[in-house]
Amino acid sequence: SLLDGQSSEEIEISDTSFVVPVAADRFEFTDQIWIAEEGERFVAFLAQVTNETGFDLELAEGDFRLKDTDGDSQRPVFMSLDGLRAPRDLNDGNTATVILIFEIRTDEDPASLSYKHDDLHTAKFEFE
Repeated sequence: SLLDGQSSEEIEISDTSFVVPVAADRFEFTDQIWIAEEGERFVAFLAQVTNETGFDLELAEGDFRLKDTDGDSQRPVFMSLDGLRAPRDLNDGNTATVILIFEIRTDEDPASLSYKHDDLHTAKFEFE
């Protein structure tokens, strides 16, 4: 599974491709610039998003969700697009590296990561 070091399959939705090559459960920030709340931990994902829609695509925190094994869904506590804080536009024909960091309870595990492209299209990665 993705959390065991394997890359995800690439998903294409509405001329946008999405792949997650790296994930880290129990992620820790360098120099502890952010520390998870008591009873919580960070889970981080590095994603590659390619925009072939014919127009600029805005990527924002609200486009991504992490669902845990208890069914709770979280938005990222941190997101960057090519090293810049989101939201940001991804120009047509370009690929961006997206870093997503979520905070979840220590007694739950990640169940799925989803990217909502628009009201009709969602990419979803499920973890085993």
